[in-house]
Amino acid sequence: MQKRYFERFFNQRIVIVGVTGPPWSGLSVHISRVKDHLVKHNDVSLFDIRTRQEFLLSAFYQWSLWFRLVWWRPSVILHYTCFAQQDSTECITIARWKSLFKAKLIIVEHNQVPHMVYQKKLLEKYKWAIDEWIFIGTKLPVPSVREQIAASLVTESEFIPPDLTKATAIIRQYPLCVRTFMKVRSPLLIMSTTDVRPTMDSSFYGIDHVIAVMNILRLYYAHIGLIWGVGSTTDLVKFSAMVQCILRNGLDGYVYIFHNEQQLWPLFREAHLLWWPLSTHGSAIEEALLCKTPVVATNACARKEGVTTYDAQNAEDCVEKMLALLPRSGRRKNPSRPFEHRVLNI
Repeated sequence: MQKRYFERFFNQRIVIVGVTGPPWSGLSVHISRVKDHLVKHNDVSLFDIRTRQEFLLSAFYQWSLWFRLVWWRPSVILHYTCFAQQDSTECITIARWKSLFKAKLIIVEHNQVPHMVYQKKLLEKYKWAIDEWIFIGTKLPVPSVREQIAASLVTESEFIPPDLTKATAIIRQYPLCVRTFMKVRSPLLIMSTTDVRPTMDSSFYGIDHVIAVMNILRLYYAHIGLIWGVGSTTDLVKFSAMVQCILRNGLDGYVYIFHNEQQLWPLFREAHLLWWPLSTHGSAIEEALLCKTPVVATNACARKEGVTTYDAQNAEDCVEKMLALLPRSGRRKNPSRPFEHRVLNI
């Protein structure tokens, strides 16, 4: 079996540079697990850029990276990029510096749109500095772009399995209210989104969809619970509106919004089902399957084997697929359904 890109290094001094973002984002999880693997056999330092805007506008921040490299004198620089940034300043800055340390520069593109990645200035002046270009969860660039790049080009899966033996220890670090919710609610559903939206955006089908499904499910199960992991709550107006919407629809005892620095995957081992109301794929799906937890996801894109899909626009279809996987104990046989699609004040 071919080794992953991060499994090839032994006794190296490695600097990881990248934006980790929300703790549950695919890029954050990927970088964290790469680092956990590398530290077993290498000296590793992580420099979190936090936001690219901060990097571009702050000379102090750029000098901080410079001093990190001078102090560490790495033999390998792993530079993670994401979301097709429109400015190549960061890549160019690191490309300039890497030659001073005679380091190997590996660019790791995460969920990029290939033809948007390559800024003209970067290709024309600094493609010589890049030793390897790795594409995570996406296709290689078009041939016309590939011809301009001398570096080795590789595609790899985003998914890196978690260490399942750490699940209990991580759960112990969750707030007490989360652990209490897990004990008193059954069946237990888990859902994870990086942001909150009232209605469908480019990937998430919206809180109206979530409420419509939960309004039906609670008629079947008196004690059903949904732990909703939200990766980002920076937009406080939208977050507050979401909470108020849940309260107005009488779901405050059924939905727990979980925003925490801890990883979410240990919950999959305690849950009856992972619900994925997004149009994209995510490493959480593979984590749930690894934990042998059933997954119900929209049919908006191709899914891995073992995932149950439903019509993304149909709450009834979602409920039907869930009921086929959820336990029968505690389920009402013929519940009345007077408000199954009523969603108040979205």
